Amino acid sequence: MLRLAVLGTALALLIGTAATAAAHPAPFTYLDIRVVDRVLEVSLIAHAFDVAHDTGLVTPEELMQDPALHERGLRFARLLPGRVRLSVDGRAVSPDPWTVVEALPERQSIRLATRASLSALPGAITLDAHLFPYDTAHQTFVNFYDQGAIGSQSILDAFERETTYYAGTTAGGWAAVRLALPQAFTHIVAGLEHLTIIVGLLLLGGSRRHAATIAIAFTAGHLLTTSLAAFNLVNPPDRLIDPALALAVVYIGADNLMAAGGRDVRHWMAFGVGSIHGFAFAALLRFLGLSRPALVWSIGAVNIGVAVASTLAALVIASGILAVANRWPQRSSTVTRAGSVGVIAIGIAWFIQRVFFPAFAGFPI
Repeated sequence: MLRLAVLGTALALLIGTAATAAAHPAPFTYLDIRVVDRVLEVSLIAHAFDVAHDTGLVTPEELMQDPALHERGLRFARLLPGRVRLSVDGRAVSPDPWTVVEALPERQSIRLATRASLSALPGAITLDAHLFPYDTAHQTFVNFYDQGAIGSQSILDAFERETTYYAGTTAGGWAAVRLALPQAFTHIVAGLEHLTIIVGLLLLGGSRRHAATIAIAFTAGHLLTTSLAAFNLVNPPDRLIDPALALAVVYIGADNLMAAGGRDVRHWMAFGVGSIHGFAFAALLRFLGLSRPALVWSIGAVNIGVAVASTLAALVIASGILAVANRWPQRSSTVTRAGSVGVIAIGIAWFIQRVFFPAFAGFPI
């Protein structure tokens, strides 16, 4: 009997949980933020089920009619300042009090709104939102509109609560530059893979000027594909980009071993490798929440960072290779062969990691 009682209780709990889940037909909230000059206009569409839960209303359908709409709606509105927070260029914004606008019976939802006046045109607009803490499965669909056009879209939930939009203003452009330029610079100089590419391209020697032109060729290819991919003109599958770049590294090392005079095509190789890398960086830019003008600024900043970092790294590496060649000229070919084998080994390891163990790959190339 005891076992039957326990099983009956467990079954009742499961049925009750399933009934509760089924009673919530749409665990979604829709949040629109419109950038109109120096004003942020915010509109929120929340499902009646969620509002009823957080305001203690037993029957959500009552929200579709007065007086429950305004009474419970206003009670819910007083919760929103703690659940929807905005900051502009690092400074918190205090919007007007939320107001209940209307019921939306066809969606079983209600709409609320607020607005925030700014002292200057916005740059980076950060939204921190966690609308319904009681429901860990709840999602908030966020749309930023800039001067009447959709700027960016994102989804927030219990684990991802923040998103930043870079407005289509001069301030937004500079904010994008401050974000993108240092990231691009450190991404090149701090990455083993990127330094391997530069070493591989310079192992056959040449002047510092020659090294700088190779870095410029890399940047030219990078600029081309970053622009094409960021604006969705050309978009190869993301899963192919890293393996392709790894194979390009293997090719660079192999070409060094097989080189036997003739025309120096390392500039074209640098252009090709830079082109592949540009696709990878564009994939990152698309997820940053940039308006179209800010995207243009960020593309410029990224490639300035890549150009400076690549050129500095190329000059330092070329100087080291020249120093070794001048000090031990008889060992120069040995260093080139050993270095090329090392480049090939890194490229192969990189390829295996990205293809067979992507979960351990970390930051995209």
